[in-house]
Amino acid sequence: MQSDTVECKPTMWFTGRAVIMALMFLGFGVYFYYDASTGYPQKNLEFFMHKAFVDAGAVFDREVSGKGASAEDWERIVLARTVKFPEGYEIPSGVDRNAMPWPAILADYSLMSAPGKGWSAAWQSYSGEKHYPIKPVDHPYDASKIFEQWVAGCICMALAMVALFFLVRTRGRKMALNGEEVTAAG
Repeated sequence: MQSDTVECKPTMWFTGRAVIMALMFLGFGVYFYYDASTGYPQKNLEFFMHKAFVDAGAVFDREVSGKGASAEDWERIVLARTVKFPEGYEIPSGVDRNAMPWPAILADYSLMSAPGKGWSAAWQSYSGEKHYPIKPVDHPYDASKIFEQWVAGCICMALAMVALFFLVRTRGRKMALNGEEVTAAG
């Protein structure tokens, strides 16, 4: 005996869109969280380390080229300096923002005095060792930029949950037509 009931469930087109949207928002949310917690602080560290190398080049020119400091004098100057991390810029945990010395490679007098190389050759060597980019970001990320990443991550996660809610809610629904009787979704 053939049934006169016709049922209509959500299509794969609807399900596919909802899953893709949920995954997209979830992916963006995770990426924003990563940038806020790890990415931006690491980029800040790279920026300020690079700035220390640029500053070292200026100090080298002033002390050695201008005042005639020896290799031993230059080494003492380097050992006395620390990397400056301004307040309001997050850096990775474990980095002592108040007492991080200039990298030891800056004390290499022959490298710093090489014509046309100087601090940039030292940076290339140091950045290769630390896996930093040769050219770091153009500017550091302050606390407001990092907060924006947290907010964007929360918004994306909320949108992912909304997409999943509608997916789960709608997947269980169906419409049915039995003769002349219509049963709505639910």
